[in-house]
Amino acid sequence: MDTYFVKDIDAFTFCFHPEKSHIYYLTEANDLNKQYIIEEDLLTFNVINKFEVLEDQAKASDPYGYSLYFYKKKQYLVLTYPSSLITIWDTNSKALLFKSYVLKKPAEKITALALSETYPQMVFAMKNQIRLFVTNINEAITAESSVNFRKLKLPKKVVVNDIKCHPVEAKCAVACSDGFIRTWDLTGLNAMASIVDLSGAKRAEALKMSDTSKLGLPSIVCISFSQDGTKLLSCNDTGRITCWDVTNFGEDYVALANIRVSEKGILSSTWINYNGDYRSTKLLCYTQEGNIKLLELERKAEKRPDKRGVVWSFTELENIYHAKGGVYPEKLDIEPNYPNFIKTHPFSNLILVNTLKEKKLLKQRTVQSKFSLSLKVLIIFDKMDHLLDYPKIAPSIYAPLNQVLFQPNQKSLKYLKDLFFVEDATLNHLNLSNGKKRNSYRIPQNSTTL
Repeated sequence: MDTYFVKDIDAFTFCFHPEKSHIYYLTEANDLNKQYIIEEDLLTFNVINKFEVLEDQAKASDPYGYSLYFYKKKQYLVLTYPSSLITIWDTNSKALLFKSYVLKKPAEKITALALSETYPQMVFAMKNQIRLFVTNINEAITAESSVNFRKLKLPKKVVVNDIKCHPVEAKCAVACSDGFIRTWDLTGLNAMASIVDLSGAKRAEALKMSDTSKLGLPSIVCISFSQDGTKLLSCNDTGRITCWDVTNFGEDYVALANIRVSEKGILSSTWINYNGDYRSTKLLCYTQEGNIKLLELERKAEKRPDKRGVVWSFTELENIYHAKGGVYPEKLDIEPNYPNFIKTHPFSNLILVNTLKEKKLLKQRTVQSKFSLSLKVLIIFDKMDHLLDYPKIAPSIYAPLNQVLFQPNQKSLKYLKDLFFVEDATLNHLNLSNGKKRNSYRIPQNSTTL
């Protein structure tokens, strides 16, 4: 892959708009001492919207405890604050729909959050709390400050590092510090079968333990579902990635492949759907050494005569980026949300990467380091298809350009499942840092199923 640097942004937290080539990021206006969430079009670099963070919300002790999420089903923007505060905006009307503290203790902060696109549930975890919090988004907005947060109990001494909702089913997975990935059904809030790298009698014994931290398993630091929900990536603090077959999620699972990609540890990992292909088996991994590695999950026929079926394996393809100096959490005086350090767009090949900026300060004749976060916007292209540009369309269509049927003399694009009518196809020119230019057509997302 060819990797191009698009731009650098000072931002505390960020997320993509999954249906447009837009990003949202939280930044501070130094001249006004105010914080804003900016919506920016990465094709034109125009600011589309600006959401002001209210003064009483912005006075948080840890600015790096913020996390930003986009709820595609309702086009909502969700921002969490270090002081256990959650706010929700409607991105269409820019109206503030919800603002509520989860706990009254100002020291507590939300460490992980996920939004289900199949069932209106919001699941999150908090620092120093051995439980999960769950609430219905629609009911929360209606109830406002009197919202009821349901609580799901976790085992003793367990810390939640990451939460992801299943992309197809109303279920969620929770990455825990004791080496377990715990799962819940979001409709009835019932616990389902946990995922753990143990088998047989050892697994059965581990599931009965009340204090699973005694097992000494590596902590699961981040997880990521494939777009069709059949595979789940898990990364642990020893630098190892495992891919699980979760076709029967919550009931059964099989470890397909694993690989160690870092000697220090992994910050974040995610699948990447190049050109919007949901069947893509490529993934990105952000290591503490500062390397962003591109890997591929390969499927091969089983050759041994005593077995039938297929085997899977990971292949490291290349490093697409290196963050100078790396990211070592134990050396930092800030606590950002590491599982969100890298994010990929569903179809536009854009990648958002969090990096650290270090500033040396002299205090009482001692040199001290002060760290801040910097957002890098990257875009990747296949080296074999370097000149191939493609239309940016709604991510409900998962097919690369070579599967599109262009209708002669008609303003339409026909895919395998849907027909998109082009009302105002707009040509955008994307200027890259190396002087090269790419073209991209933006197409209104009006479709009818064939």
